[in-house]
Amino acid sequence: MWTNLVGHQVAVGEDNPCLSQSAIGALRVDVKNRRYEALKKLVDEGQYFSDTEMRKRNPLLYERLVGRYLTEREVEDNCNEERDNINSLVNLFMAQIERNQEKCLRQRQIDDEDGAIEEVDTSDEDSDMSSSEEEQDQESDGKVDSVDDDDDDDRPIKKRRGLSSREKQLLKQEFVTSMYQNFLDGKDVDFDYRYHLPGCVEDLPMLEDLG
Repeated sequence: MWTNLVGHQVAVGEDNPCLSQSAIGALRVDVKNRRYEALKKLVDEGQYFSDTEMRKRNPLLYERLVGRYLTEREVEDNCNEERDNINSLVNLFMAQIERNQEKCLRQRQIDDEDGAIEEVDTSDEDSDMSSSEEEQDQESDGKVDSVDDDDDDDRPIKKRRGLSSREKQLLKQEFVTSMYQNFLDGKDVDFDYRYHLPGCVEDLPMLEDLG
């Protein structure tokens, strides 16, 4: 099968696509350009990259960079805005489903993060045990003096301070930028790239390996 790729006629097999290095490079550029154009269009339309929709897609990141610093008035305004969009029982039912899905996703993100931390901690413990054994051997030879680290446990926990408007805006921009980049990297699972970016390039089977 022959596919037109940015001015190139490229032979593509069902299981083993044959692409030259120049064609692969053109493919990468074409994929990035398509996603960037789609991003600009979605931003202009406003809905997909609205605060509400981005929060639904990454509730944990939103809470850490934006939600935790909202004032009571801002939280109330957001709730009122969401209620204004509910004008039927069906919409009310769907809103409840979406809230439950958002909570479940946030909990999964927390669980995944905790699991990753536990793996790191386990690795550190193994390393610490190995280091401790070596230190004990050295201490027995009189080469190493013991060090008391108990004071570290008494360090005060920093309380979350209020942020200025400028600081809050910077964190909000960090959240939005992260969501944009996630989309450009092809990692936005809620977006059907093949459907919304139709064309020969999106149908190539190696697309995900080139994103």
